[in-house]
Amino acid sequence: MNKEHILDSWQKSEKIPRLPEYLQEIIRICFHNTVQEKSKALLDFLELHLEAHRPILETNVFSTKKPITTPEDFFLDRNIDILRNLALMEWFAEGKFFDILDQIEDDVYKQESFISAYTAFCLSKLLLLQNPQNAFLLSCFKDIGLVILARTFPSLFNGVNRLSGTDRFEPVEQAKIIGVYPGELSAWILQKWGFPEEFLLPLKSGKLMGDQNTMSGVIYFSRYISDFILNGEIHVKYKTLENLFYKLFNRNARDLQDLLVELIRILPQQASFFGYQQLEDLTIIEILKDHLDIFDKDLLSYNDLREEVMKAHRRLRKQAKEIYILRDQLEKNYIKDSITGLYNHIYLREFLLQKIREASRYEYPITLLVFDIDNFKAFNRDFGYAAGNELLKQVARLVTQNIRQSDILARYGGDEFAIVFPYTGLPHSRAVAEKIANLISTATFEDSFNYKAHQLTISIGFASILPEQSLDIDEKLISLVIKALRQSQKTGGNSITQATA
Repeated sequence: MNKEHILDSWQKSEKIPRLPEYLQEIIRICFHNTVQEKSKALLDFLELHLEAHRPILETNVFSTKKPITTPEDFFLDRNIDILRNLALMEWFAEGKFFDILDQIEDDVYKQESFISAYTAFCLSKLLLLQNPQNAFLLSCFKDIGLVILARTFPSLFNGVNRLSGTDRFEPVEQAKIIGVYPGELSAWILQKWGFPEEFLLPLKSGKLMGDQNTMSGVIYFSRYISDFILNGEIHVKYKTLENLFYKLFNRNARDLQDLLVELIRILPQQASFFGYQQLEDLTIIEILKDHLDIFDKDLLSYNDLREEVMKAHRRLRKQAKEIYILRDQLEKNYIKDSITGLYNHIYLREFLLQKIREASRYEYPITLLVFDIDNFKAFNRDFGYAAGNELLKQVARLVTQNIRQSDILARYGGDEFAIVFPYTGLPHSRAVAEKIANLISTATFEDSFNYKAHQLTISIGFASILPEQSLDIDEKLISLVIKALRQSQKTGGNSITQATA
């Protein structure tokens, strides 16, 4: 595969993303200054986003020489570069140019590009480059060509994706598979978007050494930093970063530490604005957790350390909340019945086995009671399943309100309910069974679907065990109680049967 073949295919393809009209206009104004009158689409965009952008315009990445108070202020001095980057980053973060069938992981790609952009900005300021905003934009879109490659030539993209270690960042190694430097493909797309060729020259370079290619070196190095922040030392060792930093820019290890600290100061706030929630709690200590020995005593100020602690605290609170939500979902999906909200038979068996073991160990009685609603199948047939489900809910609420907190009511299946009564034996268990039967038979159950009120009866089977008679397994107890329940049903319902071994 060669460059001409790929670009010829892209020229004819409809899979190349197009910029919205307002972005095309911003790029024309930025580089060509050919638009005197601003279009309605652009002015509407600025009017709509001015207030939303105001907080980020106060950060050092997008700070302007003079405060932005009207949309026209964006077109003063070099504010247009800031507008360009803000608008493109917002469009990029939305990810509308991704296709659901793309083989690239869009969230990972967007995070990597986001970090690369801010790395390039901070590094450009450290190196005193003329326009850090240009480095920001070029680093953000340096791999847009790979996105389109994944869409149009998936076998080539997969070949690049299989590169291991630092080879996955090397343009020379990538070119061996694709037949062209990936940066040239990205530059072609950006040129289609209206960026001038001379602006895109740093993307096209495969050779990164020398003062004349400092911007190329910044873009190249940003790949390493973003992967290190996202993945630790899986692909990039910290020592590799130090050596490459010195080789490219003739800067020492302390300068690299300063760069990382500055970057982590900036990223969380910017990530929050653009919706990258995974990056909001980044900390320098977390990123360099395996290399804390490299810190000089004055690298982090007291305020930095306090912020690190606060971030860690926020992350722990966030994780605790996520664990609580997951546990709640687990209960709903695994151990809770979706109709009644009661525990299901899975949890009932686990709870019963636990209580049998406790009863055997601490020598207290335990009772298992199972009941079902008489003629429930006929009820569903006559009044409908929606009314039947509502009836099950009402029965569940009524019984729950009339048992102890230590007792467990579960939906065993269909119209069958089970109750485990710890610390309950004969003769009290018989009285409890009679209480449950009377509770149901004297209640009135409203049917909002058929505008009726219903009276019910139930059939009950129960068994009580004493420690010395403890059954070793819960299955045998359940089997005995279900057998007793069937006996109650055979008598015509509305009856109670005590299980016998």
